[in-house]
Amino acid sequence: MFKSPSNKLRLGLGRLGLAVLLVGTPLAAPGGREPPLGSAGGTQAAGRLYAGYWNAMTARAPDGGDACEGAPGRGCKLAHWADWQALIDRLRGAEATRQLTEVNRTVNRVRYRDDQDNWGQPDYWAAPREFLARGGDCEDFAIAKYHALRALGYGAEDLRLLILFDTKRATVHAVLAVVLDGQVLVLDNLRGAILPLGDLPHYRVRYSLNERSVVRHLPRNP
Repeated sequence: MFKSPSNKLRLGLGRLGLAVLLVGTPLAAPGGREPPLGSAGGTQAAGRLYAGYWNAMTARAPDGGDACEGAPGRGCKLAHWADWQALIDRLRGAEATRQLTEVNRTVNRVRYRDDQDNWGQPDYWAAPREFLARGGDCEDFAIAKYHALRALGYGAEDLRLLILFDTKRATVHAVLAVVLDGQVLVLDNLRGAILPLGDLPHYRVRYSLNERSVVRHLPRNP
């Protein structure tokens, strides 16, 4: 089961950027061969790559810059930002399961867009305003949910972006994990239902990260 990093692992960003840690609880199911994650592979370089993506996204997060730049005629909709802010205001003080359900459902309505088509890059982690305007791929859905829940008062220690290998689809995927009442719940752009991570044995977590740290999760021994 996924566990929030200990205090020892909770390193602040400050001016140094996101820290990379190559330790963690083993989240993957035993057995099976998995391809490397992106060009960096399942190494320390991959953790640094994800930290770099996160830090670049965070730098753009306050306003997303000109989210529609270079996207004329591609359905770029800055008006979605106002809807997003209204959602946050409406959910303040609501019961936790309602917050998770509505955030997951609302974000999942955004159009899926491949990074190469959307940004002309093989991998681009969009800030929420960019994602809402232009759509995005799996990690962009997870990042938007992360920011929504942080705005609703959830602590960073209870939120982790999971980068995983989906054995059913034989592909790398990203979701948001939320620790609530002792359970690790998965908010996924592939489904409306919010399920415990333990109910998704085909999800083999390789890395988890938030604004404080990147953690590599080693496979369990067969």
